[in-house]
Amino acid sequence: MTILIAEDSPVDALILRNIVERDGHEVVMVTNGAEALMQLKERPDIALVLADIRMPDLDGVGLMRAMREQPEWADIPVIVISGADDEATVKEALSLRPAGYILKPLNEPSRILERIGRAART
Repeated sequence: MTILIAEDSPVDALILRNIVERDGHEVVMVTNGAEALMQLKERPDIALVLADIRMPDLDGVGLMRAMREQPEWADIPVIVISGADDEATVKEALSLRPAGYILKPLNEPSRILERIGRAART
């Protein structure tokens, strides 16, 4: 499965990449939502997106909104990765029907892989 990781923190991006690749998935890396949209256009094989909420140019919420507006991307599962724990941000992200929500720090690889597996089955 090809997984798009949209994460602007180099450390968190590396952690996610290592977890996902070790599980046998192909990874496409970007640092913001605008780059993620370009990759979705260029790579129809992307089956799942891991998106940070707070990114430059286009944040994770904006990315999910744009994906839900495009019929070809509307059903691609998105797992939100975020250090944001304020209620407004969480509610806004959840209103866009993500396939999962993972809070940083990313210190539980098994939980991340479990969420990816669950999202891939939906």
